[in-house]
Amino acid sequence: MVFYGVLFGMFFQIKAQSDVNNNTQKYVASISSDMMNVLYIGIDNPISIAVSNISMDDLIVEMTNGNIRKIGNNYLARAFQKGESKISVFIKKKGEKIHLGSMVFRVEYMPKPEVSWGKLYDGDSVSLTQIQENNFQFFASHRWIGCLEGVKYKIQSFEFSILSKDFKIMKTINVEGNKLNEEALDILKEITTENSIMIDRVLAIGPGGEKYLQSIIIHIR
Repeated sequence: MVFYGVLFGMFFQIKAQSDVNNNTQKYVASISSDMMNVLYIGIDNPISIAVSNISMDDLIVEMTNGNIRKIGNNYLARAFQKGESKISVFIKKKGEKIHLGSMVFRVEYMPKPEVSWGKLYDGDSVSLTQIQENNFQFFASHRWIGCLEGVKYKIQSFEFSILSKDFKIMKTINVEGNKLNEEALDILKEITTENSIMIDRVLAIGPGGEKYLQSIIIHIR
C-alpha cells in the first residue's frame, strides 16, 4: 500500500491493491478535509472520500475517537477527545471486508474566536462621531481560519470600560447581550479623542459551551 500527498486543503491519495478470488482488483481512494489535518472537537468536520470504480454505497468508513456519518456524497466527522483519530476506508467484496487505507488526524479543541465591535478589532481606531451615532453589535469569529469562518458564536455578556489617555480604567459598565445598554451609551456621549474603549471579560457561547474571550481595545480619533 502506497500513501502520497499532503493534507493542506489538497487531496491525500491512497493506493491499494488486493487479490480477491485470484483476480487482482485495483482501487484508488482519495480522502480530503477542509480542516487540513485537524479535526476540531464540538463541530462536524467535513470529509470527502471517494474510490475509483466503486459506488459510494459500497464503501465502509470507520473512525476511532469519534463517529462519522455520510451526508450526500460527503462525510461529517465528529471527534470526542483531544489526541488522534483515524479514519479508515473499506469495501465489502463477496463477503470479505477489504481495507483500502487509513488516515490519522490530530484532534484539537476549537481555538478561541476573536471579538469585534461591528467591524472593529483589537487595536483599531474609530472616529468619535461614528461610535456615538451607531450602536454596533459585538461578534466573535475566526476571521483568520477560513475553514472555521462559518462557526457561530453568541456574545452573552461583557465589561465595557472607558480608558484614560494613559490607559487607566476610568469607568466600567457590565453589559448583558451583544450591544451596549443605555448606561454604556450615555458614557459614550462624554468621551473624547483622548480616551480609548476596552471590552473585557467577553463571555460567548458556541461549540464546546461557554468561554471567556480575549479583551480588545479600540482607540478614539
